[in-house]
Amino acid sequence: MNYLQKEKEKKKEKEKKEKKKKEKGSVSNTTKILKKS
Repeated sequence: MNYLQKEKEKKKEKEKKEKKKKEKGSVSNTTKILKKS
């Protein structure tokens, strides 16, 4: 595997993690809102 491919893979993984984090965050936010009302 060459350098560029490695960088691409790293970026993909990072984006996946970020997406998961965001989804998790929005889920907890919606549950918080539901609990309040």
